[in-house]
Amino acid sequence: MSKGCLILEDQFDDYAEGSTGDPIWTPVEMITWTRVVPAWRLRDRMMTVDVAAHELAYPRGVLAYCLAGETSWRDYLLEVEVSFRHRGHTGGNVGIWGHYQENGGYELVLGQDGNTLKLVRADKGFTEFDFLQTVSTEVELGPWYRLGLAFRGSQVDGYVDGKSLVSAVDSTYQAGQIGLKVHDAAAAFRSVRVWMLV
Repeated sequence: MSKGCLILEDQFDDYAEGSTGDPIWTPVEMITWTRVVPAWRLRDRMMTVDVAAHELAYPRGVLAYCLAGETSWRDYLLEVEVSFRHRGHTGGNVGIWGHYQENGGYELVLGQDGNTLKLVRADKGFTEFDFLQTVSTEVELGPWYRLGLAFRGSQVDGYVDGKSLVSAVDSTYQAGQIGLKVHDAAAAFRSVRVWMLV
């Protein structure tokens, strides 16, 4: 895989600490993150979220996500560093989205609910899910994992710490935004980068 130009990079160091009621953050570099569920916080050059704290009110767990980029992005590599901080009662998972559109997209999910890595296609407004490939992997609280999601034509590849572990050929979604998500867990994100692929 040959990386082209870097089209998005966020180290979360140009934001004010804490959070605001505004669902959109735009830092100095003009990267706009649209938050869905206002649980996201900024501190210590990381974006963090704790939705596990809401498990009594939501027995199936709470989902928090945020989006960036353009719906027209096609062939690209997304890399994000993520760390689990706390598990919810279902074990919880963290993930990154690519080719995100209003009605669906692709997700790389790292889960403590069974120590798995899943490549998933979401459809019909994220109400239906097709598990394209699932593998077992060790997932621990604390360490940083570098997740990667690459798109080239109809080829979709998922990486952990630079190693390709899951892949699929699927052309349902040809372009879209990137996203970060947490379900029934507390997690921290840092160093988000997107390269066009050549």
